[in-house]
Amino acid sequence: MSSDHATPRRRSSLRRRIQIMVVGLVVASSLVISTVAIRSMIGTNAQLTSELKSAMEGRYRADVRHQVEAITTLIAAQARRDQGQRTPQEILNAAKDVVRYAHSDGQTGYFFLYDLEGNVVAHGSDQTLEGKNLWERRDRNGVPVIQALQKAALAGGDFVEYTWPKPGVPDGRFRKISYAKKLSGFDLWLGTGVYLDDMEAVIAAEQERERASIRAIIWQFVLLAGALIVAALLLGVLAATYLSRPITGLVAAAKKVSAGDYAADVSVTTNDELGDLASAFTQMAANIARTIRDLVRSERYAARLFESVADGLIVTDADNLIVRANPAAERIFGYDQGELV
Repeated sequence: MSSDHATPRRRSSLRRRIQIMVVGLVVASSLVISTVAIRSMIGTNAQLTSELKSAMEGRYRADVRHQVEAITTLIAAQARRDQGQRTPQEILNAAKDVVRYAHSDGQTGYFFLYDLEGNVVAHGSDQTLEGKNLWERRDRNGVPVIQALQKAALAGGDFVEYTWPKPGVPDGRFRKISYAKKLSGFDLWLGTGVYLDDMEAVIAAEQERERASIRAIIWQFVLLAGALIVAALLLGVLAATYLSRPITGLVAAAKKVSAGDYAADVSVTTNDELGDLASAFTQMAANIARTIRDLVRSERYAARLFESVADGLIVTDADNLIVRANPAAERIFGYDQGELV
């Protein structure tokens, strides 16, 4: 079934569409740039954190190894100096004193001296352990700590990572990297290590600084994006006004033409496609007006000829009904046009 009235279309302002398009482009580009930049910074910070961790662990390892080698060199030199002047027990006691009172890393770094059976000969942190056998001691991960350290020592010196109690902290086990090496001239090996929670605290502080930096940069991006959106709104208003004003003029002129005012002029002077469209529209309106004037003149001329012909003339429609008659026909039929039609 046909409808007498067409459903009205939902009106959409060209100006608003231009504004939405400009703002949408700015917002989308800002989000893309911000996302790429922030992801890049996060990736870079993660890489820097990994490199920092590797560098700190490498430095800790180098320091621990240097300290063990320094103490083993000291004890060996002291033993060679006292050879023949002191008894073997006195030389051993002197070595034990060096181990007990030397510190490798502030207050938590200490040295330890073991024999090849796993007995504690000297301990720089807990002298109550001296004389005890820790050969079967394992950490919470099942690592046989003393066996692994002795194997590293007898191999010429190497590192072992494990968990161990920390001085001053009775509860808990902490990750530790130790270096062990055999003492020259003794059936003993010496070791020391560094607790990694100190390094992890430094890395955690650095990560927090990085996160704070990223948060600050995100806020900067948010403020910049807000400024860009405001600028985009202003630009959208200006662009929409610039583009829609000539079109609005064309619409107004088209309405005048549709109402019969063919003299309507479009005041668009831009030197672009809109200017070309306005010129073409003005020319089209002028052509329509001229055509209508010509048609009116032709119709008036034809009407005068129809009325002035001496012969009787009548005009009928498709159903042969009279729709018009000239004066001569009225005289011939004896009826006026109102009666004939």
